[in-house]
Amino acid sequence: RNRFVIRSKIITYIRNYFNTKDFLEIETPILQNQAGGAMARTFNTHHNDYDMPMVLRIALELEHKMLMVGGYPRVYEIGKNFRNEGTDPTHMQEFTMIEWYAAYESLETNMAWTEQMLRGIATDVVGKNVFTVYDKEGSGVEVDFSLEWPRVRFADLLKQYADFDMNATLDDVRAKAVELGMDATEAVKTGRGNLLDHIYKKTARGKLVHPTFVLDYPADLKPLAQQNADGTARVAQLIIGGAEITN
Repeated sequence: RNRFVIRSKIITYIRNYFNTKDFLEIETPILQNQAGGAMARTFNTHHNDYDMPMVLRIALELEHKMLMVGGYPRVYEIGKNFRNEGTDPTHMQEFTMIEWYAAYESLETNMAWTEQMLRGIATDVVGKNVFTVYDKEGSGVEVDFSLEWPRVRFADLLKQYADFDMNATLDDVRAKAVELGMDATEAVKTGRGNLLDHIYKKTARGKLVHPTFVLDYPADLKPLAQQNADGTARVAQLIIGGAEITN
């Protein structure tokens, strides 16, 4: 019972946080003729009146970018997404996501807002800084929101936890991915960025327990983000308890 009360207070806190920063709350279509903004298996349906196939959305991203181009400088949405894939303690087929965009701001500001908002939810809504989080196997570990939230580069994590150079040849990247459990036939069909992402997830991500921002992912994983000269994209993912919380 208390969990649903806390959830309602968290949603209210998030709305107040963005409203005070002059964001406009928006609502974009759930039913779409083509899913975009992520890679996921869709829930498929049919529009009887127009006699055309439709899908339930898997992400909020593309419509938000359209609104930004249309001249709305700050927008956010708290909305449902649907991904017709596996279930575990960190994945459900129907889930709620928040997405926001702000023109004329930096990635550093975005990370600062994210940290400030989540720290505020912890202290002002839940009333504590230390939480127990659970991995996919159900093992619990304590996470302390009051500690420093470090910023680390994707390439440095590969070097630290996989002893692997992100700029290695494609053959070496593919061999490392297979060594870490990817099917060899699948590896041949998988792009460099996704191979590197597999290596990262198998070696590094699970080691990031306390809140950590991971920067500069392979560019082909983030084609809609600003591109760096070294083949990476200017993005940050927040990892808590080995799970991706923000992107």
